[in-house]
Amino acid sequence: MKELSKKEMTMYKKIFIKHVLDDEEGSSMESYNMSTPFGKTIYESFSDRELLNILIAKAKHIDHSPSQKEVSKVFREYIKARFKKWPYALSKAGLSKSGGSGGLSFDEIKRLNEEKKELLDIIRKETFERGYIPHPHQLAHIDKDLKKHFKYWGELVDELDIDFKFEKVDRSEISDEVNRVLEEIKDLAYNKLGRAPLKTEIDRNKRELLREQFGSWRNILFQIDLEPVEKRRKFSDTYLDHRKRQELGKHDRDIKECRFRVLNFDDREKEYLKEINDIIQKLDRKVEKKDIPVDMYKTLIKKCESFHNMIYQVELYIG
Repeated sequence: MKELSKKEMTMYKKIFIKHVLDDEEGSSMESYNMSTPFGKTIYESFSDRELLNILIAKAKHIDHSPSQKEVSKVFREYIKARFKKWPYALSKAGLSKSGGSGGLSFDEIKRLNEEKKELLDIIRKETFERGYIPHPHQLAHIDKDLKKHFKYWGELVDELDIDFKFEKVDRSEISDEVNRVLEEIKDLAYNKLGRAPLKTEIDRNKRELLREQFGSWRNILFQIDLEPVEKRRKFSDTYLDHRKRQELGKHDRDIKECRFRVLNFDDREKEYLKEINDIIQKLDRKVEKKDIPVDMYKTLIKKCESFHNMIYQVELYIG
């Protein structure tokens, strides 16, 4: 088929949207089928946001979140090709995942979305005031409202969409005491622990001194080119319903349940990482402990602490 001009593309897209909103099927929509060159071109011309906006317009048109049966076959294919799962597309569009006439009305969906936006704005404000995303137990004042919109903490964090962009502070402009404590932490990381220290491994008074200067622990470590140790079971898996969660607000401090960058591999250990990467590339499944030669495993586990973290080092160093 000949290449469509910008004007023609816009016209055909408008016709397609009208067909979707008017529930038209038949030959008028079949030409838009993705199996045809024309249909594939039209599909690829739509951005994610444009497709989601059509979903929103459809929901407004029928006054509820649409089910798959309530949209044309071709549009359904567009959505599933782009977003894989129908509920996921509805969620991305800010609509109720429960499509169909028995679901929420469009006005109810709109009200809930406005409420969710207000809650996210509150958390964003607290995040920038604290220098880190607050933990669930620090949001008890809005806990009840959050449970209406999110099941897991990770869902909420994804919607916050916060990208921390720290900047290195000019070390000549901060006190000698702060500089000394930073160097102590760096020495501890590189020459003793072989990883970034946990907060609990640093004297409380020294931590408070640094927090006054830099805010969050993540930013403190950033100043000396380190990243925090990550808990393998992150808060992203935490239920927002307090009845379903345990040990709320307490990170698992067992280093074997964490992942972190090992800072002190020697040349032989780095070669082992390359060999493990070769093993992984040859497998047609997820690598397991039994796949690693015993001597290699025993050597690396001393610094990696866990098999999970060992494989993480391969991703970091070999990638």
